[in-house]
Amino acid sequence: MRLIHGRVATGVKDAPRAREPAVSDPSVSDPSVSDPSDGRAPAPLRFPGASPERPDSPEFPADVIPLQYHFNMLNDEARMGGLEQAIDLSVRPGMKVLELGAGTGVLSWFAARAGAARVWCVEKLPEVAAAARAALDANPGGERVSVVLGDAFEYLPPEPVDVVICEMLHTGLLREKQVAMMGAFRQRYLARFGGPLPRLIPEATLQAVQLVEQDFGYHGYTAATPLFQDSHFTQERTRALSAPEVFQTFAYDEDLPARCTMDAPVTIQEAGTANGLRLITKNLLAITDRGVAEWIMGYLVVPLAETVTVTPGDALRVRFDYAPGEEISAFTSTLQVQLATDALAAAALAGVASAAALAATARAATEQTPDAEAPAARTA
Repeated sequence: MRLIHGRVATGVKDAPRAREPAVSDPSVSDPSVSDPSDGRAPAPLRFPGASPERPDSPEFPADVIPLQYHFNMLNDEARMGGLEQAIDLSVRPGMKVLELGAGTGVLSWFAARAGAARVWCVEKLPEVAAAARAALDANPGGERVSVVLGDAFEYLPPEPVDVVICEMLHTGLLREKQVAMMGAFRQRYLARFGGPLPRLIPEATLQAVQLVEQDFGYHGYTAATPLFQDSHFTQERTRALSAPEVFQTFAYDEDLPARCTMDAPVTIQEAGTANGLRLITKNLLAITDRGVAEWIMGYLVVPLAETVTVTPGDALRVRFDYAPGEEISAFTSTLQVQLATDALAAAALAGVASAAALAATARAATEQTPDAEAPAARTA
C-alpha cells in the first residue's frame, strides 16, 4: 500500500496495555463473560511478583490494562476521535468486523454504529470483558457485538471478516504488542481463510525523533527521567532544537519490522543544550478515497546520557536499536547521541587502528613467508 507522508506532529497516549495470562477457552463468546470451561467465575489473575494492588510490577505483562485505566483511554480525545473517524471511513453497512483487544468495547460499538452486521471483540481480562458486555448492552446496537473471552493472539472469527481493528499501540511501538499481534493474526487468518486480508486499522505507522532541551528540574530538584507529553498543549519545559527526523515507516499489510533502529545524523536548527530525545509516533488509522484518519500519539522524551552544546547547522548522530514491544529501557540502553564530527573522528580513529592492525599482520606474514617456503624450495 502507499503511505501518505506528511508533517509528523504529536499526540497523547494513556496507560499501556499488555498481553494477559491464559484463559481456558479463547473461542467461546458468552454474555456473562465467565470462564466457559466449568461455568464458574474465573479465579483472580496472579502473576509471580505481582498483586492486585501492584498491577504495574515488573513481572506484570506490559500490555494488560486493568479496568481502572480505561477511563484515560476513553477520555483521550485524539485517540477516540481518530479511531472513530477511521472506523466510519472503513466500515460499511453489512460488513463483518473483528476487534483484537476489546477493552470496554467502544471501538466495536463504533463499528456496529457504522452499520456492521456482526462484530466480534476479543478480550482476555475477565473483569474488562464483563465491563465491555455491560457497556455494550447499555448502548443501542450493542447487541450486534459478541464479546469473546479469549486470547487475541490465538483467536480467529468463525468466518472471514471485512475489517480488523487492533489498538495495542504505544509511543515508539514500545511495551505493547501491536506488531506481534498483527503479524500473528495475518499468518493465522491467511492459513485458514486465504487472501485477501481484511482492511486493517491502523493501516500504517510512521516514527520520528527530535532533539530537545528539556527542563528536568522540579522545585529545585533535578530528576532526568523519561516522561510523556501531551502534544495538544504547549510544553513550557521543552525547547525543540531540531525538526522531527523520520526513521521508520511501514504498513501493517506489508512486511512488519523486526527492529526499530536508527543510525543517522539530525541537523540542529536552534542553539542550546541537547539533553533529551523526543520520540514521536504517528499512526495512519485509515487511508481511503474519502479521507485519511490519523492519530499522533504522545511524545516520549528520554534524557541523554551526556549533554551536548549545539549551534544551528550542527549534526548529531543518533543511534538506537530495539525490538517492537520491548520495554522503554531497551530503547534508552542502546541510545547514543554525539556530534557528527566526534562520531566521524571516533570512526576515523577506529579505522586507523584497524589499518595499523592489518599492516602489522601483513608484516608478520611477510616476515614468516621466506622461512615457511624455504623447505619446499630446497626440496624442489
